[in-house]
Amino acid sequence: MRLEISTVMLQWAAGGFLFLWVTTRHREVGLGYGWLLRGVFAAFAALALVASVAGGQSGFASGVFRASCVAAVVGAAVALVVSVLRRRVGVRLQRDRATRARVRVGAAGTTDSSGRTTAVGNEADAGLGPEFPPGLD
Repeated sequence: MRLEISTVMLQWAAGGFLFLWVTTRHREVGLGYGWLLRGVFAAFAALALVASVAGGQSGFASGVFRASCVAAVVGAAVALVVSVLRRRVGVRLQRDRATRARVRVGAAGTTDSSGRTTAVGNEADAGLGPEFPPGLD
C-alpha cells in the first residue's frame, strides 16, 4: 500500500468541507469563518491536484481523482463567490442578537411616518435578499 500526498490532501479538503457545512448550517458563525475555511480547503484541493499531476501517474483512476480535485476547487469557489455577493445580508442569528441587544439598551425602535414602531437595524425587513444557502458547502 502506498500513501500519496495528493490523496491525503484531497481527503483533508473533503473532511474540511464537511466540517464547514456542519458548523455553518445553523447560522451561528460569522461570514469570515466560512470564507476562511472555504479558502483553506480549496487550497488543499488545489495542492492535491498539483501533487497528482507532479506525481506523473496516468490512467482512469488518476483522471477521476483529478476531476474530483477540480470539482472541489470549483465548488468551493462558487460557494465563496455566492457568500461574498450576499455578505450584505449577513447572518440571521447575528442580526437577531444585535437587534435584541439594541432593544435591551433602550434603542427599542423608531417611529416611521405612519406612526408604526420599527426595530432599529432590522436588516431582514430591509429587503436585502436571501442569505447564503449552506447547501452550497
